[in-house]
Amino acid sequence: MANYYELLNLQPTATVAEIKEAYLRERARLAGESDDNKPQEQLKELDTAYAVLVDPNQRAAYDRTLNIGAQSQALVLTQTPLPATVVTPQVPTPQQACPHCVALNPIKATICAECGKQISRPCPQCGQQVIMGQTVCSRCNTFIPEYDQQRFADAIATEQQVQQERREAQSRYDTMLAADHARINFGIIFWGVALFLCMALMLFAVVLMYNWAR
Repeated sequence: MANYYELLNLQPTATVAEIKEAYLRERARLAGESDDNKPQEQLKELDTAYAVLVDPNQRAAYDRTLNIGAQSQALVLTQTPLPATVVTPQVPTPQQACPHCVALNPIKATICAECGKQISRPCPQCGQQVIMGQTVCSRCNTFIPEYDQQRFADAIATEQQVQQERREAQSRYDTMLAADHARINFGIIFWGVALFLCMALMLFAVVLMYNWAR
């Protein structure tokens, strides 16, 4: 299996800018392939490689596993000045690259600090972080329902829009109903007055005829 440098076609002495450029180039190349043959596993390996190599502390620990040498390790650590205490051997915090803006977040974080979009969600069964787009937990094979923050926000926005449309429709219906009632009342009054005038004219005509006959 190729190491992280080989996955990105980089030398162990590559700078952070070169790592980011190679990551974006390789990801664009893989994403450009057809959907039927899209190498999802390679994309995951590429994300992991970028997350490790772009972080100085994790890269130093990874270089030690590859026995690259103290010189390369020193070069990696001096690219971003860090306090001396950071170099002490510790269990590195796993990182996940945001698929939207390539910023790094700890795996426990679910929201990208750069673009504000959700990166992962916890498995309801075992708590394993599941990357967005995956529907099955890789640890316990639990099906993960679509309850992430973005979809929840979209659902709320859709519900609010539907409620607003219902209120507007109800308002239009009430307006039309009031207009219909007004037209009906006007018609009743109009025909009532017309009938009264007709009857008055008929009565007036009868009185005239009676008087003329006398």
